[in-house]
Amino acid sequence: MHTRTVGNIVSALALILALAAPAAAQGTPGPGTGLNGGLLGVGVSFLNVNDTTSAGFTIDYRKNFLAETSFDLGAVGDLGWHRDSDEIAGFESSSTLLTLMGGVRITASQLDRFAPFGQALFGMARLSFGGDVCDIDETFCESDTEPALKFGGGVDVRLSDRINVRGQIDFLKVLEDDADVATRFFIGISTVLGGR
Repeated sequence: MHTRTVGNIVSALALILALAAPAAAQGTPGPGTGLNGGLLGVGVSFLNVNDTTSAGFTIDYRKNFLAETSFDLGAVGDLGWHRDSDEIAGFESSSTLLTLMGGVRITASQLDRFAPFGQALFGMARLSFGGDVCDIDETFCESDTEPALKFGGGVDVRLSDRINVRGQIDFLKVLEDDADVATRFFIGISTVLGGR
């Protein structure tokens, strides 16, 4: 793992912990915390690997199964889709990465307007290629599905009783020998589903 990536991971986790530190001193539940209902997140995301960034979207859903005084523990499912296009020798080439993952999320629950969280997920990543370049050589357009890990965190900021704005950073590692760690940046909204 590159030194810069390790530095990014440490910085992101330090930010989450810094936001969560005053949790015990606060008395109001954070946005989308507790056992009632679930939290649906939707937004645009940008995946960066080897200084190449692809745009896409991410949808996730979290349901808490444990609510303590200062934190909640929940199960989360995450679907991500990112696409990049390029030109190779005058031919259009595109790549699409689809990730489907599940895992656990811990959320600081007593920060009133803020709910910082950290998460760890496991699942699969499917990389597909397409475009005019496939007409030249079909081997350019082979698809591959591999197991993958993702970990990171973010923060939900309350806008209303049911709507939050979310910022998030995750690190994705496809479990194959030569795969680099990708960084995913997410900005969007989350909404409470079910009871408060």
